[in-house]
Amino acid sequence: MVYSLNDTGQYNLGCDVGPSDGKFTIRRGSPAGGGSTAPYADVDLHQIGAGYKGHLWYTYVHAGNPKRRIVGSWTPNLDLIPGERHRYDILAHVPSHGADYDGASYLITTGTIGQQVTCTVNLAVEAGWAVDVAPGSPGFPVPNPNPANLGQDKWVYLGTYELGRGAQVQLNNVGSATTQNFDAVAFDAMAFVPISANPGHNCRDDY
Repeated sequence: MVYSLNDTGQYNLGCDVGPSDGKFTIRRGSPAGGGSTAPYADVDLHQIGAGYKGHLWYTYVHAGNPKRRIVGSWTPNLDLIPGERHRYDILAHVPSHGADYDGASYLITTGTIGQQVTCTVNLAVEAGWAVDVAPGSPGFPVPNPNPANLGQDKWVYLGTYELGRGAQVQLNNVGSATTQNFDAVAFDAMAFVPISANPGHNCRDDY
């Protein structure tokens, strides 16, 4: 499990989180993590006590403004020696609120040079949100009108992959906002589950 805080002692819900089995980093601006553009991205970067174990980062989607670019990276500590590879299910935690972008594209780097795969997730749908919108008018995401499903925390599979050392998952906030420029992506916990020869899962399978 790779948490959204590397120092899990900062989680403040009173529960035992345990150590993060990997590293989470946030890089701001363009190029990622560099130069004078980083402060622009910080303006819309927030953290709230929601999501898995009570912490996540979120930011708004921006199209064509590299100064606002934010990249979150989850890098697991895989118990592998150099050159060794094993099959893993990768699951992203989608929070009940704080994320509603319909085109969140997770980039999976498998640890083999040049091998990358994407899994695109509709965060609003996975968390049980709907868009309340009049015909022909832009609207804002609101909880699903079904009272039994007013937004939920949920694990979503990003797929099954053969991973080696250096494997990583990344998510950024570059895209086309579809709801009056207020769509958001969240950086929550990420799970890497070794599955050996067991059947794996596809991108967007429910947990």
